[in-house]
Amino acid sequence: MAWIDTVPWLGIGSVGTGIATLVLIGYLYRHHGKPGANWLLLVLVGQATFCLSYGVSLWVFESTLRIAFERVTWIGIAWTGPLFLAFALEYTGRGNLIRSPLFAPVAAVPLVTSVLAVVAPLDSLLWSDFRIVPTFGAATVDYTFGPVAYLSILTVLITAGIGGLLLLETILSYGPLYRREAAAVALSTVPPAIGLIVWLFELGPVPQVNFAPVLFSIHVLLDGYAFVGTDIFESNPTTRRAAEQTAIADLDLPIVIVDTDYRIVDVNRAADGLFDATVESNADAGTGAEMSESTVLGRALPTLIGGDPETCTDGEIVTLPFDGRQHEFMLGCSSLTDSRGTQVGTTVVFQDITRERQRKQRLEVLNRVLRHNLRNEMTVIQGYAQIISKEPTDSAVPEWATIIDDGSQRLIETSKKARAFEQAIESDLSPEEIDLAAFCADLKSQLEAEFPDGTVETAVDCDEDGLRVDPTLLTQVVRNLLENGLEHGNSPQTKLTVESTADGIEITVEDDGPGIPKSELAPLREGTESALEHGSGIGLWIAQWGTRHLGGDLEFRADPAGTTVVLSFPTG
Repeated sequence: MAWIDTVPWLGIGSVGTGIATLVLIGYLYRHHGKPGANWLLLVLVGQATFCLSYGVSLWVFESTLRIAFERVTWIGIAWTGPLFLAFALEYTGRGNLIRSPLFAPVAAVPLVTSVLAVVAPLDSLLWSDFRIVPTFGAATVDYTFGPVAYLSILTVLITAGIGGLLLLETILSYGPLYRREAAAVALSTVPPAIGLIVWLFELGPVPQVNFAPVLFSIHVLLDGYAFVGTDIFESNPTTRRAAEQTAIADLDLPIVIVDTDYRIVDVNRAADGLFDATVESNADAGTGAEMSESTVLGRALPTLIGGDPETCTDGEIVTLPFDGRQHEFMLGCSSLTDSRGTQVGTTVVFQDITRERQRKQRLEVLNRVLRHNLRNEMTVIQGYAQIISKEPTDSAVPEWATIIDDGSQRLIETSKKARAFEQAIESDLSPEEIDLAAFCADLKSQLEAEFPDGTVETAVDCDEDGLRVDPTLLTQVVRNLLENGLEHGNSPQTKLTVESTADGIEITVEDDGPGIPKSELAPLREGTESALEHGSGIGLWIAQWGTRHLGGDLEFRADPAGTTVVLSFPTG
């Protein structure tokens, strides 16, 4: 007698669940367009279709009409699981998977099921031996499940289960912020899933009765608890997951994730660009390395950076080619651990310290050069000034005054050079195509006017617009090299040559002076000055710093017959 009372309520409960689902759809529609909301609305449409169709069909005993309701019921069943998975993916910030080929097989199952349910000749793949078997006064049906029926229900159960796990993972990953909503929605899939399992495998005393529509009432209650009166679609995990992904991906700092053997397993965009340049450089050097399309995944990081082949050290400084010139990076290494505290890898951050180190070097050099020159020049100036004060009528006073004036002028020129260079190098570079013939002609005109006893020969053998650099800084570099030759020769002659090479453009400055002393070149090669080794001025330093800042290389070739300086700039 208990079942006689229960079955009518099964129909009422199914229809009631369907109506409650429609009410929930109406309430949640205002959130459409928010992450996950549209998919959830579609889930609820499928759920309402399932519950209403099955509930009404329990009062339909006419065979043809009863089959029609069963077809609609199957369409509603088939879509609930895959749509719920789509909701969970988008709500938790994985919406890109829905649009990927991976999701196509998932969507194909309910699509095929729907077609079979509608096309009568094909419905044998869904069911066979369809018959109405009244149970306690209700029009329940019995039939043999076809292969597609099993596939469809199993797809619903698996996709709904995966969706629930994704929501539970959200609870564990994001703490209390989304715990109530995610837990309620994840648990809401359990009761109807149990009902489908009992029906599919014909468990219990009345296997032809599908209790899933009534059990969906628990689903509606939990969804109502999660969604009604909350801001679940206003503050959802999509925001945080997107922040986690873009926080690293969009950083200008190169970041590399390596495993315990220091093989690269992930890189952000900045690191990808950095190592593309590094691998290309290694390949050009004959190491046999091949360029990956966009990453260097799987490569050993220590090998790429030229450090210890076994490890990477926090605070280690490495030099890598990037953006057309050599950059210095300081490594910041932090361990990656799993939930048990076991190290599973390392995060390596590349902090570009090129400008800081170059600025420090410039300050050290300028400090020493200026102090050295200032002390020497001022000693001379003071000495002759004292002589003049003691012998104001001496016939040599004009000569002494000239010495004082020359020393003062040298100090002023050194100061001007230092200030102009600092202003140029600290400002943003403004590269433009250089008319090299006009560039050489302008320098020749200016310097021959300033050094009447000197000559500047020029030769240009390349495309006039083959070099794109900052013209102000390039002018300072080449001018300082030419001035060095004109200042130290007896009847100085200099030659400025520009020519194309296989790798780019070479600018060569030659003079017939006594050659640059080793004491002048040693600090340039070492990159610093000491109390024992230092230059007599800053012109050569400006040439070296400026060339590197422009992305080129500078080489000194000194001998007793003169000095040759070669500036190499890559093009293309």
